Amino acid sequence: MATEVDPRKFGARDSLVRQASIDRVQNEGLKRSNTLKHRKDLEQALQAGGILQQLNDEGIELIWSSKDDASMIFTAILTSQRELRSSTEFLCAVASTFHACGVHIRHIESRLGINEKANNSDESNAKTTTNNGNTLELLVECDCKKEAFIDAVSKLTAENQLTKLKLFKNAKNNINVMRDQEMPGSTVALQATFTFRTSVWFPVHVAELDKCFHCVIKYEPTTDPRHPGYGDKEYIERRAKLNDVARVYK
Repeated sequence: MATEVDPRKFGARDSLVRQASIDRVQNEGLKRSNTLKHRKDLEQALQAGGILQQLNDEGIELIWSSKDDASMIFTAILTSQRELRSSTEFLCAVASTFHACGVHIRHIESRLGINEKANNSDESNAKTTTNNGNTLELLVECDCKKEAFIDAVSKLTAENQLTKLKLFKNAKNNINVMRDQEMPGSTVALQATFTFRTSVWFPVHVAELDKCFHCVIKYEPTTDPRHPGYGDKEYIERRAKLNDVARVYK
């Protein structure tokens, strides 16, 4: 005979989900306020407000959490406002400036980006503006110290009028780039094969302790009838053995 289940027994689950939603909103607001505070503090400390205003939030947090004597491994996207006389002008400027400031370039790609002037022009002048108003957008994977990156970007901003500057932390330590792999829409593509030193990831900043802002509710097949294995003794025993193996595994 089937056992009746009191629905009030699982009322706490709804409150957990609701509380998780509230916590997520609060965490997002706290994260945003911390980013704004870090942006303001960096602008005062580095005296590079004009540059940091162009950085995305992830770039701000990456610079803020990086130690002065440690190397950052990141991907940067840069675009110049200045119209190019040749497709390699901005590329050469970035390569030479990064080299002079001690920024080690691991990988670089380029593609044409439409100048804002071309987007704001009339349809009658669209063809002529598109041909002459293209700018070069660069994606650069590199590693350097925080001071070297700020110095390099400061010079590029002054000399080449950067209009886009985004910074992203590399998620993988091992990156293999295939040679001669074209990037759609690119006119210059410099590829290389390289490998970063393998290391075990661990959180280096308090923000990295919580990678997701949702609640994972755990329910066991022995207590919750909604579990697919509820009442299956063989499944429950097998699950317990696997849990024991996982608990002692090193």
